[in-house]
Order: sequence, then C-alpha cells, then structure tokens
Amino acid sequence: MGDALGGLRLTVIMLLGLGALVAWLIVAHDLWEKPTRETPAELARLFNLGTILRATGNRRYLSRRVVGRVSQR
Repeated sequence: MGDALGGLRLTVIMLLGLGALVAWLIVAHDLWEKPTRETPAELARLFNLGTILRATGNRRYLSRRVVGRVSQR
C-alpha cells in the first residue's frame, strides 16, 4: 500500500484512522462530559477538550492550557 499510494493519501488515511479510534474510545467509555447543574458549560467544554487532547497525545498543550485554566478556579 505504501508503494501504491502517495504520501498525502497515506497521511489522510492515518489521520482518519486516528480520528475514528479517538471517537470510539470516547463513545465506548462514555468520556464525553455534558453540561449539568453541577458542571457548567464552560467547564464541560474544558473537560471534553482535555479528553480529546489526552486521547490524541497532545500532553504539552493539555498541561499548558486546560490544566492552567481549571486550576485558576
């Protein structure tokens, strides 16, 4: 497959596969936070962003942005 397809197509296939895997993990393990009375909408968005970043391996962005905003509360 590597010889038959170009680099751009292989990159797109890889990103689609990664996106499908992350979506499956979130749905299968009920990791998506919905706003409730106890969890405001902004905090739920931050939790969901943290879930996505953690599942995709973006720990550097996660530690700087999301954790910093939640700890300021």
